Amino acid sequence: MAATDGKGVAKKLAALLASDAAERQIAAAIVVGELGLRDPALVAGLIGLVDGGLPPLQRNAAAALGRLGTPKALPHMLPLLSARDQGVRRAAAVAIAAFGDAALPALRGRLATAD
Repeated sequence: MAATDGKGVAKKLAALLASDAAERQIAAAIVVGELGLRDPALVAGLIGLVDGGLPPLQRNAAAALGRLGTPKALPHMLPLLSARDQGVRRAAAVAIAAFGDAALPALRGRLATAD
């Protein structure tokens, strides 16, 4: 097996996040979160899954983004708190809670604009 550098791994995972196969996207999201890979292309891929509207992808992407704690992901996860799918809402709540105090300004802003 050939050795792969970090950028090579990130590139392969980014391709899996952009795959047409949901199973591959979910697997890539789990790996990115578990390994704590904060490559900008991977974060963008996870945000794309969160924004995509498919609950299984949203759940796993939100969980990964919560593990990464990337601030630019927070605004994308806030709308998931009102998702129809209970699992998505739960994953979003856990992910947002992982941001700790850094999430408070965004949460306050969301509450201020809530109807």
